[in-house]
Amino acid sequence: MNTESSMNRGRQSLLRIRWILLKEFASFPGSGSPAISLTVVVFLAGLVSVVLGLSQGATYEQVTALMIRMFYILTLVASVFLTMNTFVAEKRQGTLDLLYTLPVTDFELVTGKILMNFSVVAGLLLLLDVIYIVGIAETPFYQAFAAFVGLLTVAYYAVALGVFASSVSESPFMALLIAVGVIIAVDIGGFYSGLFPSPAREIFSHFHAFNQFLPFARGVIPLKGTVLFLSGGVLFHFLAVKALEFRRFRGWN
Repeated sequence: MNTESSMNRGRQSLLRIRWILLKEFASFPGSGSPAISLTVVVFLAGLVSVVLGLSQGATYEQVTALMIRMFYILTLVASVFLTMNTFVAEKRQGTLDLLYTLPVTDFELVTGKILMNFSVVAGLLLLLDVIYIVGIAETPFYQAFAAFVGLLTVAYYAVALGVFASSVSESPFMALLIAVGVIIAVDIGGFYSGLFPSPAREIFSHFHAFNQFLPFARGVIPLKGTVLFLSGGVLFHFLAVKALEFRRFRGWN
């Protein structure tokens, strides 16, 4: 009986997450995020095309590795710009307080918003992967697949981070600063691990996110890099939920 009740609650939760996801997709074209994100993506994709034009003497392997590394940066930037207004707009318009009156938990609300933004970024990455990596660079399937998987893990981490930053900020600019600060710390924090005592030294020594991504660009799906990006995504997913719970119980405006 308890198992059946738990399964029913789980189904109801999935239905509410699906409702939030569809609501976000319906309101997405009318928000300011698509225009800003599209501008950033077009600019960065243009840089990729310029680099390709300047790499006439390079081998396909070199061009592929360079493109995948640029797509890593594009994924981080596009995800942050796409999500920086996620909860800020809800707070300014007063719709966040309206959502609190619905039978929707904070976890379901955050998950629905993360899924929507992740779906948009994943669709963009699939398009770029097919056009540039498979079509232009003629990359072997195994390498293109590993790169796509790696970019998806990076996208989840960056989207969850952006949603968290938006949940604790009152302006898109502040959310952008928080997200960029975290990304910089995670990408270069390992260089400063020697400044910390043990065990913090061992923890920060793994903060070379870009280096952890490089095996994906070589056609390998590394356990270490996968765990780093997925655990980062889960962490900021959890923190975004807690930020909303704190706001709900404190009655912030």
